[in-house]
Amino acid sequence: MDRNEVSDICKKFEIEGELVDVDHCTTGLINHTYFISTQENTSGDVKNANKYVVQKINKSIFVSPELNIANIRQYIDHLANLKNQNELISTFEAWQIPQLIKTKDEGKDYFVDMQGDYWRMMSFIENAESFESTPDLHYAYQVGAALGKFHSLVFTMDAKQFHDTLRNFHVTPKYLEQYDLVAKKNLTKKSNIDYCHNFIDQRRDLAHILENAKEQNLLTTCIIHGDPKVSNILFDKNSKLATAFIDLDTIKHNLIHYDLGDCLRSACNPTKEDASSLHKVQFNLELFEQILDGYLSHVNFLTKVDFEYIFDATRLIAFELGIRFFTDYLNGNVYFAIGDNEEQNLNRALVQFKLVESLENQKDKFEQIVLSRANP
Repeated sequence: MDRNEVSDICKKFEIEGELVDVDHCTTGLINHTYFISTQENTSGDVKNANKYVVQKINKSIFVSPELNIANIRQYIDHLANLKNQNELISTFEAWQIPQLIKTKDEGKDYFVDMQGDYWRMMSFIENAESFESTPDLHYAYQVGAALGKFHSLVFTMDAKQFHDTLRNFHVTPKYLEQYDLVAKKNLTKKSNIDYCHNFIDQRRDLAHILENAKEQNLLTTCIIHGDPKVSNILFDKNSKLATAFIDLDTIKHNLIHYDLGDCLRSACNPTKEDASSLHKVQFNLELFEQILDGYLSHVNFLTKVDFEYIFDATRLIAFELGIRFFTDYLNGNVYFAIGDNEEQNLNRALVQFKLVESLENQKDKFEQIVLSRANP
């Protein structure tokens, strides 16, 4: 959409001041995101400048966007209540609560345009930054602290308050089924493609690890973020502390290990998810130690069995994401956004599979680190 169209959408919300700038964010893989700026003028002088984030929800993925936004509203209101009651969140230095901006006419948390597309607007968290990969050990600790804060804040929330807006999300056997269907139709022969096929076939048994544990009620469940990768965490530029989670569309009740695995596979890889130098892809154990320590500084409800499944969860989520990237590549890149490079999702898959290999090669050391934290 062009700037004028987005501007018209923005005017449907309760923004403060006059809209002066619209900037398209190109880093997201799912929704269409824009940063907007407004100004309030008094006698020709700028009184206040305000910023917001406006997004068009991808309906091909989130088929009921109003339910996604309802989940976000539950999360925001819960945190606000905790803050008003001077509970746990008040002790979290720098932690901020993003706000949903309501529409002018109906007071809703979203606007539906003439094409039936859903738009939401949220407050912009000032003086914050995000990273595609973990910059150093300090930020690794903060990544873990961010996830620990999130889980500790939502741990008591009622699962019935949340809608399941993305069915079978993180259910690896379902992604494997989708891959099998697409793979049968795509017989392209290429070394990297053959590598991916072979990699998946050699590890099929991994797919059921977490789902089997879930069916047996072995692992802790709570409200999870669903996509707690490094780039979805904001850090305060001054204090260097984690300040908020963003991209909240995947919030739901599920295994806590989905979040743990996704966070670790993302934050412990020093390269980006679509790194061009595959030989640099690795699972960094120093980063892992710091993330785990940061997480456990805020979480005390993991069981002995929960600790035992952290390696499996981390390897599985990297494997799962690799399958999803590879399936999308074989299917014509219809899910994850790509740039001009038609091979981007194939490369993303290769990064995840290389990360799995690195994890497998360091399993003993990984589990020693976990054991030392489980039994201090």
